Amino acid sequence: MRTLIGINILTSIQAYAYASHCQFWYRLGRIYPEDQFIFMTPPRMSIDRMRNECARIALEQECDYLMFIDDDVVIPYTAYRDLMTMNYDIAAGFVVIRGYPFNVMLFKETYDDNGILRLPYYNDYVDDIKDNILKCGAVGFSCVLIKCSLLKELTLPYFMTGTQQTEDIYFCLKARKEVPGITIGANFNVQCGHLGEPRIYTPDNRLLYKKMDEELNPSLIVPESTGDHNVEYVEKCLSSLV
Repeated sequence: MRTLIGINILTSIQAYAYASHCQFWYRLGRIYPEDQFIFMTPPRMSIDRMRNECARIALEQECDYLMFIDDDVVIPYTAYRDLMTMNYDIAAGFVVIRGYPFNVMLFKETYDDNGILRLPYYNDYVDDIKDNILKCGAVGFSCVLIKCSLLKELTLPYFMTGTQQTEDIYFCLKARKEVPGITIGANFNVQCGHLGEPRIYTPDNRLLYKKMDEELNPSLIVPESTGDHNVEYVEKCLSSLV
């Protein structure tokens, strides 16, 4: 088994994340002594360019998996194992956006009255988790494992950041369109911490932080975010690449 793990680093990495990643790599070697892992940390590169470059090298090196970890995310040392055992095309950890109202970076597959796909934040995930797995319409890529067999089915570019969407949502929508029936989900065992200033937000504490900030500053209170990620805009981007 061969896996490329990419971490985009702008200038430096904070101590909590560094320690977490060191432990993660140590455990990889202990748990998978026969596997090969390629570590790619391109500095000061745009996130979509970095992800495309990692995907290209992963295919060149005949990797089985491509994994992304953000440089400001604390991950459990079992993240790789737990994501791989899902056997999903795109498998993600639970990561919280590090700002009010602390939405979870997982997105539910829903459709409006006109049959148009919408991707609201999957903050109400609790009742939908089955055997620690949550099936999603799209996921954020702060901690994600992607099968390289999926990459082989997709057209270039794999990732594109636009004015109305992030590169991870773009990838998920592109993959859904070009390879119908793919599996996208998240593993509740892979609960990650997102380094804040200096808070660390997790799925377990997000509502506590949300309540605290609302009490400190009531003007923050807004209706629950739907997280509509402009599917039509992404469809237009995909059409322009044909």
